[in-house]
Amino acid sequence: VQVASFPDDMPQWKQRRDWLLKGFDAGSKSMKAALEQLLDFLNGNTADPEGPLFHWCILPTHNAGNVCCEDQAASQTKLLTLLTAFMSKGYPVPLLYRMKHYSPAASFVKVATNLCGLLPRILTEMENISGSHASGNTALSDMVDILLSESGGGQQGSEALNSQDFQMLLGQVLDEDTSYAAKNGARRKMVLAEVSQKDFNQSSIIIDMLVQPMERATNFFLRRTKILYDLQYLSHGSPKLESLKDESKTRFLQVIQGNMGKDLLSNYIGLLSNSLQEAMQNGLEGSQEQLNLIFQMIVVSVSDLYRRLIQEFLQPPYSLLALADADAPTFLSGWNSLQKKHAKCQCCVDYEFTTALLHAYPE
Repeated sequence: VQVASFPDDMPQWKQRRDWLLKGFDAGSKSMKAALEQLLDFLNGNTADPEGPLFHWCILPTHNAGNVCCEDQAASQTKLLTLLTAFMSKGYPVPLLYRMKHYSPAASFVKVATNLCGLLPRILTEMENISGSHASGNTALSDMVDILLSESGGGQQGSEALNSQDFQMLLGQVLDEDTSYAAKNGARRKMVLAEVSQKDFNQSSIIIDMLVQPMERATNFFLRRTKILYDLQYLSHGSPKLESLKDESKTRFLQVIQGNMGKDLLSNYIGLLSNSLQEAMQNGLEGSQEQLNLIFQMIVVSVSDLYRRLIQEFLQPPYSLLALADADAPTFLSGWNSLQKKHAKCQCCVDYEFTTALLHAYPE
């Protein structure tokens, strides 16, 4: 749409654009750049999942003679190019057994769902095109339709199949002797049924907020695992040896001193004070039921993180190891506390490491 000046709602639209971009866990610089270019082009209202996709252009006469889009065809070509660059990149396959790549996947789904409803629109169009070119053998597709109908299309209902029964029937369907294209089409249809649910975009916002801190923690531990692996095979003359040792020590102390756990707690508390309010301004409904659920999930996450990454390291031998980089006064204070703890309750101090050192250096 060519105009002499941008609409009055442009600042609000730009705020939502910035929110989508800031919260996007891209996984790569090229992916982030592709989204930024797409958001710059779709500079209208991106909150409407069913409305038209708007690109507002300033007329050359009001833009120092600069031409943004020559005509509507040029604008459509630009949009298709930017959409292809972003949507075709997708995301790394999540390894759910150790949370690897979960955040980039959740972030991609959130953006693709909340940016003009692109994901359900594209999947719907793919399904329509696939259906118009389908062969005569539609047995698998019909079976999927029956499954989705009996399961309530992913909705909860008194007559819907429970999760276990649905997964069992789904496995039987996909194990049928059919082509890869037919199986892939069946999966696409089920994904479409899921993302087309009324509240799916709301769930995608909540999940993305909750998993990002956990993804950072997972990457932290995986990085240290990689360092330990490299240290096993590096020769003593390697120029990387000392730097890897220092990084390994730093990461180890971050964990046992509780700093990593405190950072994660701060991230989750920040969701309540900052991120949640921002999300409510840009698409999250914020109903009382929804807010109660988010609060409960954050409380569970914070409680578990405190138990695993803070409380666990308050006792010996971790409290002793945490003194490794302490100055002399801090070390003496910590050492005296351990001596008093051992004198009061020997069973409260580990025998193999801390007790042995306390016996070796009683004064």
